[in-house]
Amino acid sequence: MSVVTVIQWFGFAPEQKTSFTTSFINLVLQFSMVVMYVDVIVMFIVGVSIDNFLFKIVLEKIYSISCSMIVLGLLLRKRRPLAALLKKTSFICHPNTERKINIITGSFWMLLFSYGAMFLFISKYSGDDYAFVFFFYKIPMESEVLKYLITYSKAFLYFFFYPTFPNITILVFCTLCHRCSHSLRNLSKELEKCPPKAFTVDVQIKYLKCRRKIVKLLQKTQDIFSLITFVICSASFSCCFAMLGQLIFYSFKHSGLSFLSDTIFNSVSALLSLTVLFWIPGEVPIEMEKLSHAARKKYELRASFGIGSENPSIERALCEEKAFVLSGFNLVHFTKESVLTVMGTILTYGLLLTTLDLQSFPKSSDT
Repeated sequence: MSVVTVIQWFGFAPEQKTSFTTSFINLVLQFSMVVMYVDVIVMFIVGVSIDNFLFKIVLEKIYSISCSMIVLGLLLRKRRPLAALLKKTSFICHPNTERKINIITGSFWMLLFSYGAMFLFISKYSGDDYAFVFFFYKIPMESEVLKYLITYSKAFLYFFFYPTFPNITILVFCTLCHRCSHSLRNLSKELEKCPPKAFTVDVQIKYLKCRRKIVKLLQKTQDIFSLITFVICSASFSCCFAMLGQLIFYSFKHSGLSFLSDTIFNSVSALLSLTVLFWIPGEVPIEMEKLSHAARKKYELRASFGIGSENPSIERALCEEKAFVLSGFNLVHFTKESVLTVMGTILTYGLLLTTLDLQSFPKSSDT
């Protein structure tokens, strides 16, 4: 199942003509997201009031979860431009491009379906029933079958709301970026095969127009996803900080195995989404640089054959245009070089914040 299909189910990329059934399904799914959000907030409020969760970790989790609602509203606001953009880029689809995205999508779906099963396995074989306590607001359940069924369903919906739903949004953004970078790569390969003598003004204008069309698609992608990607990026940072604190503070409790498993699933999902968010859009400036380099090489070969520049303005446009770098609200720039920087930032500031909490933790526990 492609990520584009999922967002179409939710009505974030509507077709020109939608039936009553489709509109009804869209409204039901959107309303379900609101219900899930309220349910998750209630679970954490109960957890804070009864189980003495560390308040800062709960706030970080609530912020991450609340970002899903913000993304939901932003997608609804941008649904018409997003539908038009997906339609314009659909012709760029390539089997290799779609295969890469589908592999990443499959890993997120695997985490989603495994999350609830993990809690059931832990409860059955280790006696750690914290998942039942958390998902049922400390209310006891008599029926074992009903308890397992509801626990798996709530865990599935909980993990879908966050982080799976933001991850799906990221993959839609990355799909659009990957399609554009693939088009730039094909354009570079075609330019490299062009003989220097055949690289006339008309051919140069053709390549210039092709690149301009791709840049326009990238600009529209930036306009739609700029704020959305920034919100998701900040939510992933907050989630990583919360998981690091959860690992340190709760791994020693009697329900530590549940906390440890929750930490592993959420951390893997957050780190994978951040890596994808910086890696795939980071291909765009690299491919643009390759295209400019290929154009400069053709001009050098033409000069070596004694063919002078016929139109200096076109030559400058092909060789000197600045590479397009996608960003999140012009605050976070998505490049491949930033992946290690992001991981280092999470580790450094996460450990710093956790160290500050550790200094006050014994005092708070005594009181």
